[in-house]
This record gives sequence, C-alpha cells and structure tokens, in this order.
Amino acid sequence: MTRRWMQMWLVAGLAGLGGCGGGDDSPQAKCEHIGDTVCDRAVSCVPEFSGMKQSCLDGFNQGLTCSMAKSVGDSYDACIDQLENADCAAMFPRDSSGAVATVVLPNVCRGVVMTGATRAPDLTAVTQSALGLAPRGTR
Repeated sequence: MTRRWMQMWLVAGLAGLGGCGGGDDSPQAKCEHIGDTVCDRAVSCVPEFSGMKQSCLDGFNQGLTCSMAKSVGDSYDACIDQLENADCAAMFPRDSSGAVATVVLPNVCRGVVMTGATRAPDLTAVTQSALGLAPRGTR
C-alpha cells in the first residue's frame, strides 16, 4: 500500500511540474524563442543553410541581445504561429540567380520585441545579418 501511495505522489508531482514550472514566459525567453523559431525555419527551408542553426542563433543574439528584452508585444503569439507556418518560398525568397535574396518575416513580428530603446529592433534586419545576407537594397 505504501508503495502505491508513493507512486501516486510521484505521478502527481511530475504532472504538477509539467503544468506550472515548465516554461519561461519572460520577455528574454520569448525573444530567444523567436530567434530559435526563425533559425529552425531557415535551416529547414533553405538547403544552403543546413547545419547553420548555431551560427544563425549566434548571429541573431549578436544583432538582438535578448537579455535586453523588456517586453514583447501583443502580437507575439501570432508572430510565432506565422513564423512556424509561413511558406518557405515567401519567407526566404530567391533572386533571379536562385540565391536567397532576403528574409521576409511576417508583419505581425514587427516591433514585437521591445528592449527599452526608442525603436523596437528590426527582426528582419537581425535575421538577415544572422544568416549572412546583405541588408535589403544593398545587393
């Protein structure tokens, strides 16, 4: 009987951990989730970026220091949803030579991370830099 009781407590304890302490909802964690999602999509959508996830994350974190994130906008959930489900060709369009020309993030991602600066960071520019792409208009 004692063994059964202990098993029930263990299951209840593990279920409780999964329900309340598992995720970090801080602005910093949400910012990192955006970078992780964008870099996941880059390596899954663009064969040339295969194996570059850590490099992408490093570049993303250089361009946008998530530790500086003060808040995220109301469109955060919609931004993540659209990043996860956007068409690869729309998100990473190619130029006439067949190379990825730019990164196009969903409009709902604009201004979603606030760092306390007067202007929200441009996630598209941060992502382009992280992937080694020239900023828009310089190719």
